[in-house]
Amino acid sequence: MGWHWIRLAGRLVPLVAAAVALGSRPVSAQAKASGTLEGIVVDADSGTSLPGTTVLVLGTLLRAETGSDGRFVIVGVSPGAYAIQALRIGYKSATVTDVAVGSGQSQTVELRMARAVAELGGVVVTADRGESRAQDVSASIETMSHTELINRDAYRLDQALGFVPGVVFNDGDIDIRGSTGVTEGVGSRVLILLDGHPVLSADGAETDFKAIPLLDVDHVEVVKGPYSALYGGNALGGVVNVITTPVSPQPQTFFEVHYGTYDTPPEFRFTGEGLTDKGVEVQHSRQIGDVGARLVIGREESTGFRQDDGQDQWLFRTKLMYPADAAHPSMLYAVWSNERSGNFFGWQNPSQPYATDPHDVRDYQWYDKVSVGSNIVAFANQSTLVQVQPYLDYNNSRNHFYQSDTTAFQSLNPITAADSATDRVLAQSDTINRAFHRAAKYGMSGQVSLTPGARQSVVVGGDESATSIQADALAPVPELHDWGAYAQDQIGVGPAIKATAGARVDSHTSVGGAETVFSPKLGLVYRLSDALDIRISGSRGYRAPSAIEQFVDQYQQGVHVVPNPALHGETAWSEEIGATEDLGRLWFDAAVFESDYQNLIEPEVAKGSVTFSTFQFQNVTDARIRGLDAGTKVAVVPGRVGLSLSYLYLDTQDLTPHSPLYDTPLPYRSKHEGTASLDLFGGLMGADVQYRSRIERVEVYETDPRTPITLVDLRMGYRVRGVILQAKASNIFQARYVDVLERIPGAPRSILFTALKEL
Repeated sequence: MGWHWIRLAGRLVPLVAAAVALGSRPVSAQAKASGTLEGIVVDADSGTSLPGTTVLVLGTLLRAETGSDGRFVIVGVSPGAYAIQALRIGYKSATVTDVAVGSGQSQTVELRMARAVAELGGVVVTADRGESRAQDVSASIETMSHTELINRDAYRLDQALGFVPGVVFNDGDIDIRGSTGVTEGVGSRVLILLDGHPVLSADGAETDFKAIPLLDVDHVEVVKGPYSALYGGNALGGVVNVITTPVSPQPQTFFEVHYGTYDTPPEFRFTGEGLTDKGVEVQHSRQIGDVGARLVIGREESTGFRQDDGQDQWLFRTKLMYPADAAHPSMLYAVWSNERSGNFFGWQNPSQPYATDPHDVRDYQWYDKVSVGSNIVAFANQSTLVQVQPYLDYNNSRNHFYQSDTTAFQSLNPITAADSATDRVLAQSDTINRAFHRAAKYGMSGQVSLTPGARQSVVVGGDESATSIQADALAPVPELHDWGAYAQDQIGVGPAIKATAGARVDSHTSVGGAETVFSPKLGLVYRLSDALDIRISGSRGYRAPSAIEQFVDQYQQGVHVVPNPALHGETAWSEEIGATEDLGRLWFDAAVFESDYQNLIEPEVAKGSVTFSTFQFQNVTDARIRGLDAGTKVAVVPGRVGLSLSYLYLDTQDLTPHSPLYDTPLPYRSKHEGTASLDLFGGLMGADVQYRSRIERVEVYETDPRTPITLVDLRMGYRVRGVILQAKASNIFQARYVDVLERIPGAPRSILFTALKEL
């Protein structure tokens, strides 16, 4: 398929050439005319230097990160007067205005930053596909810092994201503002990015949070609501972008080790052995000449808390940056993970909720995933940035489901007198299902960022990809082709208003047909005062169906899922009005929103089927979701006692024409969801509460009892010689609950111990 890369390059070359022509001048002329900005960023109270702070020259694309001594240098600054701003999570922004830079001269500045009550602020890159201040973004965006991840004693991202206002997890599926419900991992409606690169699987658009290492995470940005106008498919419900730290000039080695155990109630225990989670992650970074290099190796072993639900994983990730100290370095990345994962499809019966059906014991899946790519900075100066991103995502999976071949089963797993009764039941099986998927998605994207004036920024870009799949459970063997083009213009109207307009065109082609969708967006931010911002936005979202949704042909749990090549993509229109207020010791953010969805993809009884055991993915649902999400942070005693609260209200309505479920709530959504966190002594100690009201509608076992869910966790930690020692007790009151999906039990009480050498 080399022709695909040639065609992609051919389409991107004119884009790059045009951008260079727009923004370039002879190098010698630039060198003679430009000056240099240098300085230091310090804590306003203590005067200590602040490393890792972002320094921006407002109205340009020039930027720098402070080093370990808090100092920065910005070269190539055209003569003139500028405003210099420092942004750092956990601090209020600091700005110095009217900094004059002369031709061939060096200007020195000092920026003093005051601490903020909330771990917010800093630079956000996700909402506008470029660096913006959080207060200039017209969408609802939340930032979770590295410090908050550590304080919550999370070794996986999904363990912490549930405390972001508007974000919940349904049996492992991430859901933003009710957009998802339950999808069983296939066809995520939330786009997950690692440093701007998608990390969804090639064939099913599945999210694997276990493949995202957390040691080098600087912060996580969560953009809520349809965002296809910039990001295309899978951004129907929002975007989560995991931003890693730059490579330090000094060699650094960090590690994280954890060990946890589940305290299953005696009456529900299905084994006499201990149920544990344990893992280790090691990271090393250094600069070799002008190249910054980082290597992460991780190992995870878990029995799980349910029978036949263990996991065994290896993880490898590397990142190279060149030049390491550049404002906009090029980057090469590679991620590989290998996992053996058990399959708990549902409980054996209500009195044995953690045990599975004897015929499903020993079922497991094997995964191998590779993601490689680069971000090549083709051109960069004060007003123009051109980036090209080729990539390849590959995943290989194989089922091992024991079903009904006595000879084959016993040849691989001979039954002895020492085996359990469950093993003897398995010996009656007579087939082993080894269905496999191998998928490769390869493509390229390009983007030009421009600053035509001090108050204007423009991004223009496009992307194209092809997905090729080999599988014994897909028919016909599919190949998917997707392309998109987008543009956005953000302009300041006076000192208090930022207006944004943008649009994207997406095209999806498969053997089932083709479709093209136009997704516009409009946004406005109005700064009423230094403490209060009002935002309003409207946009359209689109998600193309994944290969698995269109072409799967497989038997599982007695159900036959058949292909639907004519499946169309999902779309949504969404509007919101929100406000953010920062009063020093009190921070508050809230938004009201409405999203109208068309052609949502759900598994349904296949058209023309005479039984209820044949399903296919269909465009079956139109829906409306209205709601409110809000969050607040209060410094009760600054530096010692803090309080964080979040609340999500959802009013969902099925609007599918001629459906017997018309005007009923959407399935697997709670009307009320909330979290509360009490943080003590800087956040290392505290208590967390998660609540969600009773699920109003389910899809299968409607007569099963459903109850509200309330979970309480306690955590504590202590720093000693650069290492954080932590302990966390989850579900301390041993709440018994169903994890949203029927007959899938939630986790019992557990204890986790962690040792972390911090950044």
